[in-house]
Amino acid sequence: MNIFPLEMDTRESINNRLKHLGWMTEGQNPDRNVFQEHVKTERQARILHGKRPDYVLYQSNMDKPATIIEAKHPGYVYCHWNLLSI
Repeated sequence: MNIFPLEMDTRESINNRLKHLGWMTEGQNPDRNVFQEHVKTERQARILHGKRPDYVLYQSNMDKPATIIEAKHPGYVYCHWNLLSI
């Protein structure tokens, strides 16, 4: 029996928190500012060289990312992307 949260549990928690904070996460919403597992522009995708962040949050009506979130189970170590370059 696994007593540690899985990445899926972490994503569910992140989704709930983002919605509670007013972020638009629904994929069909034209005003959404949260992209899951992809970025908003082709240029950003090229810069990331095929890497797909779990969440990319954008300020409303902007193409520059405000932050990138990687959903990982506790104890997982990862590197972050430099937001200034994308």
